[in-house]
Amino acid sequence: YFAPKAFSEVMATNLLLPGLYLGMYGDELPEKRRLFLAGLFLGLAVSLRMQLAPAVAFAVLYFCHRNWRGRGPAMFAGLLLPVVAFGLVDAITWSYPFQSFLRLFWVDVVENKNVLWGTEPWYWYLLQLMIRFLPLFLLALVGVRRSPFLGWVALIILASHSIIPHKELRYIYPAMPIVLTLAALGFVEFAEDFNTWGKA
Repeated sequence: YFAPKAFSEVMATNLLLPGLYLGMYGDELPEKRRLFLAGLFLGLAVSLRMQLAPAVAFAVLYFCHRNWRGRGPAMFAGLLLPVVAFGLVDAITWSYPFQSFLRLFWVDVVENKNVLWGTEPWYWYLLQLMIRFLPLFLLALVGVRRSPFLGWVALIILASHSIIPHKELRYIYPAMPIVLTLAALGFVEFAEDFNTWGKA
């Protein structure tokens, strides 16, 4: 339902997923170019949807933590390029750099005015995923064994959105393709177990 819509969540997801992929895989590219592109995609994603900042920060730490000197400069160059560009656009079109980001943070977190559109309990997103994705959700829990990284990214997206009282299902759209990917990995686990059992 959400995928063909021109929501910022959808556009950010379309950029987040290649960024995660290039940060983890894409070994056919030279490492610095791959990490620059990963940072570029992640920077664009967080610029379109600043609520993804915790997940993007985790991904950057995960990609660079073993070799900050070798990987960090390329990753941060790619990451900061779109973020700085978005800040400059705000400076030109509004009053100062990053005004739209700061105003959104002020309204949603400091003044907490988004509660005017309704509130839900902290576990609402988890409940919605279980109701709408139950078989896939169970497979995704199995798939986390194959990709703990994707499991952490999905969990961070869910957790960071769950602390905000106003909730809409489209806000966690970025987690949905990750849950589907984890479910596919979980299905592979079951298929391999079934194949082993069948041979036995």
